[in-house]
Amino acid sequence: MKHLAIDYGTKRIGLAVSNARGTMALPFGIFENNSALMMNLARIIKEEGIAKIVVGTPDYNKKTPLYKEIQRFIAELKSSLSLPVVSSDELLTSGRGKQKSRHDLAACLILESYLFGAC
Repeated sequence: MKHLAIDYGTKRIGLAVSNARGTMALPFGIFENNSALMMNLARIIKEEGIAKIVVGTPDYNKKTPLYKEIQRFIAELKSSLSLPVVSSDELLTSGRGKQKSRHDLAACLILESYLFGAC
């Protein structure tokens, strides 16, 4: 089963995909968080044969506005796309320095954490 992981950001989101057996996570790309996002995600899901979506959430701080925004995003994913959507704690997935803006690498770490229970 192929998974799509999302590292949500207010300006950009990072994506990572697993292989068909769910044994490997690979960075997929960074997309603008704009009005075309759901259309882009639907296209990627179809082209890649995605069966489940994993969204990184800041479970360590559920009182932030970002956490609430991600919950709204998850609800939109569930209503717009006919796939299971789960969340996974994104603790320690953000990079440092130049890597901090690499949302695709963060998505890859989120997916690895979900698939392998490591973080």
